[in-house]
Amino acid sequence: MNILGFLGLMWVAPVYGDRVPISAAFVSGSLFICVYARYRLDRSVRKLKETNDRLLKLSKFDPLSDLLNRRALREQSEKLIAVSKRHKVSMAVLMLDLDDFKKYNDCFGHQQGDEAIKVQARIMKEVFKRETDILGRYGGEEFIVVLSDIEKAQVETHCDALLGKWKDAALEHAKDAKHPLVSCSIGVAFAQSVGNMTIDYLIDEADKALYEAKKNGKAQYVMAEAQC
Repeated sequence: MNILGFLGLMWVAPVYGDRVPISAAFVSGSLFICVYARYRLDRSVRKLKETNDRLLKLSKFDPLSDLLNRRALREQSEKLIAVSKRHKVSMAVLMLDLDDFKKYNDCFGHQQGDEAIKVQARIMKEVFKRETDILGRYGGEEFIVVLSDIEKAQVETHCDALLGKWKDAALEHAKDAKHPLVSCSIGVAFAQSVGNMTIDYLIDEADKALYEAKKNGKAQYVMAEAQC
C-alpha cells in the first residue's frame, strides 16, 4: 500500500521530471520481484512442512492400517505403563489375531487380505475411543491394544464388541477355515496393579492368553490375570 501511494505521488508531483516513467517501472518491478519471492518462499516452507508431516506419520504409523507401527506402539506403551505405575491404576493389554488369515490370503488373494487388515483397524478404532487408548499393528495380522485405568468388566465389554463387529462385517472366509466368516481371537492380560511389570511381560501374557483362545476354537477371547 505504501508503494502504491508512492507511485501515485510520483504522478501527481513528478519530482523526477521526465524520469518518472522509468522510476515508476523500477519500483513496480521491484515490488513484483518481492511479491514473487515471498510467494516462492511461502510455497517452499509449506511444502517442507507437508513433507515433514508425511515423514513423521510414516515413522509412527503403519501405512496399511493407519495404526501405530510396532516401534511407536512400544514407545507409547512404555510411557503409559510409567503413568499407570505412578498413579497406581490398572492396565490391560489385548493381543488380537485374525483367525486362519493365511487361508484367507491363499483363497482370496493378498489384496483382499489387505482389506481384512483395514477392517480390523476400523473395528478397533470404533471400539476404543479414549485419547489414552493405544492401538497398534504388531505385525502381519496381529494387533495390540494397551489400556490404562480400566475395569475388567469394561475390557470384557470391549472384547465382546470386537467379536460382535466382526460378525456384523460378515466377510466370507476360506472354505477350510475354522469359521465360515472372518473372525479374530483375542488374548488379554489384565493387571489390577502394575507394580514392577514391564510392557514386554504384559504382551507376553496376552500372547499366552491368545494361544488359549486359538486352542479353544478361535473367534473368542481369553483373559488372564497378570501377577506382579
